[in-house]
Amino acid sequence: MADRPPPLDRLVNLDFEASCYPSDGRSFPIEVAAVRLADDAARAWLIRPHAKWATWTWDEAAAAVHGLTREQLARDGLPAAQVLAELAAFVAGLTVVSDSESDAGWLDTLSGAAGVPPPFAIGSSAHVLKLLGITGQTQADETWQRADAVARAHHPQAHRAEPDARRGAEIIRLVARWNGFA
Repeated sequence: MADRPPPLDRLVNLDFEASCYPSDGRSFPIEVAAVRLADDAARAWLIRPHAKWATWTWDEAAAAVHGLTREQLARDGLPAAQVLAELAAFVAGLTVVSDSESDAGWLDTLSGAAGVPPPFAIGSSAHVLKLLGITGQTQADETWQRADAVARAHHPQAHRAEPDARRGAEIIRLVARWNGFA
């Protein structure tokens, strides 16, 4: 990213949900969503578990939090290559950001299952906040928590990709507005 904030209309906030936390085992993506800040358009995809992931970790506690089962993903999820192609088309030409470093790993995993390199990079929403004038870890944490509290009132559902991506997009918009960028 540049040394100044990217225009908000050039940003996409992305969120993955996964089979478990990376610290709990070998995780794979089960859902992904992206929200374009310019028009608030959102897309979400359930991901059919790839055969490569058959022995990877499936955490029943994580499944309960997401409200998704392996059977539902096998039935309703789309193949990795299709999800990746549709996601890449949805975010084409835009700057993709996420509030979790794990999302880049899940993009790599999805791309690996599709047999292609990741079609875009995922930047840090923390970096965007810094470019919006939020300096220092304490200020960043306090600003993020304040914006998150406001955003959660509008998007209370958690641990599903689209509501989480919408909440992240709203946090960026709020911080931008609070700092005179929107």
